[in-house]
Amino acid sequence: MRVIYYEALGDMSVLEEELIKIGSYFINKYEFVIKNNEVLEPQLNDGARPTSLIDRPQIAMDLLEREYNYQFSKVGLIEQYMEIYEHSYDPLESMRILQIIADIIVARPRLNMEASMYCESYQAETEVLNEKRELLVEFMHMQKKHELKENQSVHNYIESKIIKY
Repeated sequence: MRVIYYEALGDMSVLEEELIKIGSYFINKYEFVIKNNEVLEPQLNDGARPTSLIDRPQIAMDLLEREYNYQFSKVGLIEQYMEIYEHSYDPLESMRILQIIADIIVARPRLNMEASMYCESYQAETEVLNEKRELLVEFMHMQKKHELKENQSVHNYIESKIIKY
């Protein structure tokens, strides 16, 4: 059990470093734009405007919240794939599903580095995961209905043969 715990701590520290880099990148980008605007358009009120209006703790909180929503969406998608895995009997398909699950686990959101902030990228990636999950739920419902219909027709056929004899 300790091995898993240490591995989870390692993964969390890697994720924390990545979130710090993301937040720092967009904060620095915003401050650079603000600084350039101050140079190009000097203030008439003796430069009383502060050079940084960014609430860093709020940025960190927002980034953590968006990461949480992204990870939670990944969990929902993985749960759906696990249900598909439980209902698959083909060994090759089972391995493909496991590979898809492994790919989802290590997936990270693609960030638009040209955007002014990370919010839109995180939201889009989270929505994509939620839409994939909903699509898989629909496929599972369709498959279950189809199999129920097929099983019912086989059952009716067998009953009709038994009644004839």
